[in-house]
Amino acid sequence: MQPLVELYMQEKDSKTIIERLKDAMINTRNYTKIGQYEGKKQQITGKLIDLSLMDDDNLCVVDIDIHKDKSIEEIDKIRQNLIVSLPPNVGLVKTVHGGLHIYCNRNFYLLSSNRYVQVAITDSFDIDVFAQMTNYKIENGQETKEIVQNRVVAPNTAIRETKNNQRVTLKYDAVNDWKMHLIQRA
Repeated sequence: MQPLVELYMQEKDSKTIIERLKDAMINTRNYTKIGQYEGKKQQITGKLIDLSLMDDDNLCVVDIDIHKDKSIEEIDKIRQNLIVSLPPNVGLVKTVHGGLHIYCNRNFYLLSSNRYVQVAITDSFDIDVFAQMTNYKIENGQETKEIVQNRVVAPNTAIRETKNNQRVTLKYDAVNDWKMHLIQRA
């Protein structure tokens, strides 16, 4: 008989990324990166993934921020080199500035925080890690009833930014069939 933990991990691994995220998707409106309350006529322009709403506590998102001082060609080359070095079964999303979101398992490795910014810094890119370790804010060492929002922009989401005094629409694009992947443990 297999240990209970092993069965639990196999059950989690048997779901696609989209199945693991289905209850964590929030609509974005009017080309913003933040979820907005429904009300007046607002155009839905994509989705956010709120990791605090996931049932799955093993999925995480590794955010590769390629330095913006690089040319478009350099950014594309760095991203492509990263992609070929990754296992084929991770979900990949190209961010609006040419970086990558990598959807993968954390293999139940315990993290002390939901968000790690610049966990690694290289000459070409920085790495952030987003996972859901705690659902509620902590004040004075005690868990409160206030939920920690922990959001990542989902693929096929359009946002608007101002560049050189011009409003431009940018999009997070799926690099592979990210939502259909089964992420296996390493």
